[in-house]
Amino acid sequence: MGHYQEMRCGLSLLMKTAFTFVAGTAIGFTLAGPVLGAGSQQCNLIKIDEWPLIPRQSRPVVDGMVNGQKITVLLDTGMRGALLERGAALRLGLTRQQLRGSGVLGIGGESHSELAFIDELKIGRSVRKNWRLETAGVGPNEDASDSLLLGTEFFKDIELEFDLPQKMLRLFQAKDCDGVSLAYWAPGAASEIPIKVDSHLQVTVEINGKRITAVLDSGATRSFVTSAEAARAGVTPESSGVIAGGCVLGFGRQGVDSWIGQFETFVIGNEVIRNPKIHFGDLWKYTTYTVGRMPRRPIVEDMILGADFLRTHRVLISQRQGKMYFTYTGGTVFPARPGKPCEDVLPVLAQWTPDVAQCAKGGQADARIAACTRAIMSGQLSSRTLSVTYNSRGNAWGINGQYDKAIADFDEAIRLNPQDALIYVNRGHARYRKGDNDVAIADYGEAIRLNPLNASYYLQRGYTQFWLGRFDASWPDLTESLRLNANQPYAIIWRYLAQSRSGKPELANSELSEKSGLLDKAKWPVPVIEFLLGKIDLDALLKAAEHPDAETRRGQVCEAEFYMGEWHLLNSRHKEAGDLLSRAEKNCPTAFVEYDGAVTELRRMAK
Repeated sequence: MGHYQEMRCGLSLLMKTAFTFVAGTAIGFTLAGPVLGAGSQQCNLIKIDEWPLIPRQSRPVVDGMVNGQKITVLLDTGMRGALLERGAALRLGLTRQQLRGSGVLGIGGESHSELAFIDELKIGRSVRKNWRLETAGVGPNEDASDSLLLGTEFFKDIELEFDLPQKMLRLFQAKDCDGVSLAYWAPGAASEIPIKVDSHLQVTVEINGKRITAVLDSGATRSFVTSAEAARAGVTPESSGVIAGGCVLGFGRQGVDSWIGQFETFVIGNEVIRNPKIHFGDLWKYTTYTVGRMPRRPIVEDMILGADFLRTHRVLISQRQGKMYFTYTGGTVFPARPGKPCEDVLPVLAQWTPDVAQCAKGGQADARIAACTRAIMSGQLSSRTLSVTYNSRGNAWGINGQYDKAIADFDEAIRLNPQDALIYVNRGHARYRKGDNDVAIADYGEAIRLNPLNASYYLQRGYTQFWLGRFDASWPDLTESLRLNANQPYAIIWRYLAQSRSGKPELANSELSEKSGLLDKAKWPVPVIEFLLGKIDLDALLKAAEHPDAETRRGQVCEAEFYMGEWHLLNSRHKEAGDLLSRAEKNCPTAFVEYDGAVTELRRMAK
């Protein structure tokens, strides 16, 4: 239901196998490829199934059956695995299991998730049996949404054609088609671009001549550019002709206001669109996560290329080839539809008062503490909301360095909701900062016991073990975190450091090199990995850390200084290491893991 990031649970990984696809007849196409020499085989594109789209839907939605009951199924390339919206789980009467301390992050923030159990899903002739998958709510009324979302994992081994103009989805199996265009409907006339398969499908586009990364998100009704990239292209809410674009909703309770601005050009493959009017907004405003430190945003894309693009194109995606083929079929690619701001369309949530909202979000710590205190003293909050509010105030006390007060608030939050694993992680970090190391590690262990599927909990314990100099205990935790969620460049870096400090430099280099091939080299902190592998030098790393936004630049430069200091330590250059680590201690925000790392390394060096 729009684009979202799986940050703290990774339960889409439960979908290890796709459907059982049954071809009714051997319908196929023989496609001409390059001349490969005598004995080369012809490419055959075999149609497996054809799914009619539900009429009058703006996105690719088909009919399905769950346990014999009808359900709408959205093919959502903006997500990796599968997710059942909470309203559907309630309506179908499915058995559900709490996932303690877990949630799904989206444009609207976080939605609490559960595990649902399905006996059988049928779409056309395709079947999936004995399935457990994540369920979460969408938008402010989280129990109202009522669909099943299928992501890229479902069609990783097949070719999927979106033919929205003809209201049809087609599933194919390509045989012996390496290097051959699969655009069977337009031989020699279709655009062809590479796709990167990560947690979703990424393509490169250009806006006003600037190359950016877009996620192909069939679950998003329309396309959006982030405010930052729009500003780079010279378009802001204050620009001439810009109008309100309406409230953008996704997973989580919040909404993001958008605008509509006119750009000079949009380019994808061989297709150039001139003077398009595209929605833009601060899409990832609420897409943050906090584990005992300053909220950070996951790695996100510059643009969502939504279903409006699919409605005006015929598109075939082959993950195995790493290609997307498309032809323009007609119509306005990016229709501009104004809308009302979020304050007019978001339902009033009885518990989500302004003070609770200010308390929960990032920002200046003292203001958050004051808002949290007003909300707690109001007497209007349920025990669950009180627990969330105490936890948020505890985080704010921690940012201010008042760890006794932070721990007291975490204690109360746990008393109110002892099954929330995240609170134990936050208390563990406060205890570490206070010097209570063993009880801090115990808190992380309790969080992992409550939710062993959460990669971030292993990550935080791995960080802490490193800071304590327990390198042999650190890298196994970081390895488990990466097993649960491979797309974590910081975990990759810290595992390398822990393995190197544990006397395993060959293993460290081998695994760092292996993991680096899966990451986008243009995204920070991947240049750090390139530096550690010897592919770029110190000056190139510092140059890569530069950023037009001052706050982002400060964070990236301090991280670069820390990791350069670690590199010098590994090479026994203690003076150079000390100078860089001292700069990192001075320049890094105190809630950054690199700040903790610099402090502990300097303390060890002083002994």
